Amino acid sequence: MIGTQELSRVINNNGGNLLDAIKIDDIRSYINLKTRLHTENVAESTDYQEAFRSYYSIGGVGVNKEFIQRYFEVLEAHKNDEVFNFRQVAKELLGARPKRKLSSAQFAYLAKMANVIDGSQNPIYDNHIAELFEFDKPTQSKLDSRERMNIYLAFYADVQRMYADIMAENMIRDTLVVFKILLKKYTNDDFPKYDISEMKKIDFLVDAIGKMKGKLVKA
Repeated sequence: MIGTQELSRVINNNGGNLLDAIKIDDIRSYINLKTRLHTENVAESTDYQEAFRSYYSIGGVGVNKEFIQRYFEVLEAHKNDEVFNFRQVAKELLGARPKRKLSSAQFAYLAKMANVIDGSQNPIYDNHIAELFEFDKPTQSKLDSRERMNIYLAFYADVQRMYADIMAENMIRDTLVVFKILLKKYTNDDFPKYDISEMKKIDFLVDAIGKMKGKLVKA
């Protein structure tokens, strides 16, 4: 797995290019979703649901009308949680005895729900993140959903600690300073302030790493 020092060096060595790759509309979409989460009943707002699904790429196998309805019912029920309980939410969303064993996509849906609720604690997880950090996804048939969840959560905790260490040690301070300056350039009447956490900024930077891949200066 890529380490804290290596990740911070990649970000610092490519800071300008990574920031250029981050679309301001994506940041606006995230802020909009976070704001509306607490002003609307998201279990009933089809407009919110469409915006969320577009931003977080919720779709594919197993994502039918019933799943979508349940997903946003669960999000509505947990949107004020101080700590996101992955196991409990998975039980409510997927059932106590799901027919399909927990997949990478399903864990990603949970992480994205956690991310919109509190991006200062819960980073994004998806297949691009798994690839970047060389995570060996638990796909073995002998592993049940509980065992798979334990493996996903252990990896997720490692990512959380990595991001937290980067912030605590100011490892990418200069890049984050420039990030803040760039956000100020885009303020307007609709977005007088870009209120995103430091961890969410790292989320955007790491996502940009995944998109740029071979164009990056190596650590």
